[in-house]
Amino acid sequence: PAVGESTFVRSKNIIHSMLKPRQNNDGTAAMEFMHVSVSLLKLSLNIYTDHGDGLEAHLVSVVASSSLITDGTSSSRLSMGWFWILDRLKSEQQLPRRQRLVFHSNLPRPATDYADNDNYSEIMNDLARQGVFKPNYEGSAELADINIVKLRNSKARAYHDQAREFSRSYMQSISASVDGATVVNAKFTSLFVNWNPIAIKTLFAAKSEVLDFKERAYSTYEQMSKLQQHDLRLSSHQDKPSPIDNLGINSIFILAEMENFEISLNSAQDDQPLFTMTMSGSKVNYHSLEGSNENSEISLVVGDFRMESSSSGKILQSYRTILGLAPSVSTSLLTVKYSKGANAVGSSNVGGADKTNCEACAEIVLSPMRFVHIHSQVFTLIEYVSEVSHMLQMFIALSPQ
Repeated sequence: PAVGESTFVRSKNIIHSMLKPRQNNDGTAAMEFMHVSVSLLKLSLNIYTDHGDGLEAHLVSVVASSSLITDGTSSSRLSMGWFWILDRLKSEQQLPRRQRLVFHSNLPRPATDYADNDNYSEIMNDLARQGVFKPNYEGSAELADINIVKLRNSKARAYHDQAREFSRSYMQSISASVDGATVVNAKFTSLFVNWNPIAIKTLFAAKSEVLDFKERAYSTYEQMSKLQQHDLRLSSHQDKPSPIDNLGINSIFILAEMENFEISLNSAQDDQPLFTMTMSGSKVNYHSLEGSNENSEISLVVGDFRMESSSSGKILQSYRTILGLAPSVSTSLLTVKYSKGANAVGSSNVGGADKTNCEACAEIVLSPMRFVHIHSQVFTLIEYVSEVSHMLQMFIALSPQ
């Protein structure tokens, strides 16, 4: 692996040296001179115990691509389609399981459709009917879409000037000093978690067997790596990688957002949903200078957070939402902006303090929330949390180190 890394670094330096004359000439029309794309139709991992039960993990439609442009710009993209983990472990209590999809993304149909009659194999069949496994399928970003762009010189400075996610005065104060920018734009659609106390306890119990397998695999890998140490020491003397060119100050931007994250708290007795927690419209924007902690800006936005009771009960629809954004409020539930360093703090809107004497500051805005107190709902929630906490404490106490 070390030999491969040194070869990669040398190749990267050669490419930079080829591009350097063109980077300094903004009048030259930039063009893409290299593009690589790799796709994975399906990845399945099945883990079984000695009793024949186990876990299944599936990832469908992954596409990774990378491009290089003659002006020094590079871009990479990773898109993922569908993901789910199926729990087929048997518990000692032999309690009924309504839903065995522990984690999953958006699926072709609602997860409850596949739970009926244990019809989880239809997920693959539905995706096949959509043409996902055909050779000419271009990929899907149903789960995630991650883009990484590296900009140089004038393009990097131009990006600072038009970045709307950060304070304009902060961007302008550092724009002239940067020589490059790395922009990570990550978009995640939805992730669903079906939490059943008994199922989670069974998963923890099976963890020790997985860890034993990992230790045996790691021991084998360690023995193999020792056989290569002699050759690696020789290559380190004979084939030293050349140092990477000093590319100046580089800005790092991370723009991440998730449309929906949902946790269903299911009963241990019949696996029916008791409560559902949903977080929607969440965004995180982060900026810093590479290799420096002096200036940075982070903003967090939570569009809404809701806790709702099950629709199968006798509670009226208007009272099912126990906690959430007030109906009359259209803004986000929570907004946090953290600024660090003289440039970032000076650009903040914090009042009531001398910003010249502040190393960091935070602006927190919490919108009005609506809370519904119904005895049966609150007591059921407290009892559920208490049982889960007690169960986890007992398992941790009885588990070997």
